[in-house]
Amino acid sequence: MMFSTRGFVDQQGWTRLNEATNSVLPDYDDEEQTDIMDGDKGGRAANAHSSVKAFMDYYHRLENVKKNCGHAGGTLYTRAFHADRQITLDGIKDEMSDIRNMDAYMATYADDEQYPVCRLELGLRKFGSCVEAINSANK
Repeated sequence: MMFSTRGFVDQQGWTRLNEATNSVLPDYDDEEQTDIMDGDKGGRAANAHSSVKAFMDYYHRLENVKKNCGHAGGTLYTRAFHADRQITLDGIKDEMSDIRNMDAYMATYADDEQYPVCRLELGLRKFGSCVEAINSANK
C-alpha cells in the first residue's frame, strides 16, 4: 500500500492520514518504527500525534545546516552524523560552538533525531532515499 503525502503539512492533515492508514495497517504506529523525514514544514506535525519516532534524513539536514551554518558547519555535521561513539560526537558538538549560531540551530532537533550514534536501533537504516523518491514523484 502506498500513500502520497502531498498536502499533509499540518497536524490535522497528518492525523487524518494516520487514522486512514491505521484502519488498514494496525501496527503502523508501532513503537519500533522510525520515520526518516526530510524536515519539511509538515515533518514535526506528521509525528506529533503518534509513537513513531522521527529521524532527520542526512541529505536534507546537511543542506539546511550548510545553508544556515556554512560549509564548515556542514563538514562538522557530516563528522557528527558518522560518529561511532558518544564521546566522539560530544567532541564534535564542542567544535560546533565555534561556528556562529550553530549550537542554536542544531538544538532545533534532539540528538536522537539527527545523530545515528544516539539511535543505535536504526542499524544501517540511516538514510532516507525514499524521501527523495517521494519528493520527485510529487513534482
